[in-house]
Amino acid sequence: DLNAPLHVQAAKLRNKLQNREKRRNEERNHRHEQADDPYDDAPPRKRGSHASGDVPGASGAVAALSAISAASSGRPAAPSLPCALCRATFVSEAALQQHLTGPVHRKAVERQRAETERAARRAPYSALAD
Repeated sequence: DLNAPLHVQAAKLRNKLQNREKRRNEERNHRHEQADDPYDDAPPRKRGSHASGDVPGASGAVAALSAISAASSGRPAAPSLPCALCRATFVSEAALQQHLTGPVHRKAVERQRAETERAARRAPYSALAD
């Protein structure tokens, strides 16, 4: 698949995104129909609101599609600024800074610090286990 021409890869990703969106819409409609059933005892589920055209959870595929499109059009791809700790990428310095000061990144830093402390406490005992 990676050896296929860029336009073929882009078409496959576009189809994949369209199929995913179609499936999600069908599932959403099915859940909505079930919610209207007066004999259904299940509690209603919360429904998230997404911007039109936004495909939740598809950021990886969308990023890949935009990179392929940029490569095939000859224009440079949008800059990708990574946060290695959280395994996330951002397209602007402002978005990266917002992430670095946000709760998700702070929690990841705390997890990393706690793991480092645990590893340091276990280090003297690891030689005994061998």
